[in-house]
Amino acid sequence: MPRKNLVKNLRPNTGYHIYSRGFNRFEVFRDAADCAEFMGRIKSLLLGHARGRGDRRIELGVSLLAYALVPNHFHLYLHQGSDPRAIERFMRALTPAYARHFSAR
Repeated sequence: MPRKNLVKNLRPNTGYHIYSRGFNRFEVFRDAADCAEFMGRIKSLLLGHARGRGDRRIELGVSLLAYALVPNHFHLYLHQGSDPRAIERFMRALTPAYARHFSAR
């Protein structure tokens, strides 16, 4: 999950390289099923299928331009629209949900 002090001053209508590594460099993608789950969650968020509190749709205003999944980390190149907090909300929706999946598995 993005740290609050690292997610600031993101400009609207700008692309950003976002990456995250597993704790102590542990693997976060053990097989193709984990990669598919992660990419499925990204697709759901990008298409607006994700739900927030009160079952409200989450509209994030983020585009995925490129990605790389490595066993112990991932890289995303995201473009946010006019909302300067869109990437922050996207990452706050993506990473805890995937972490719950990974922990349960």
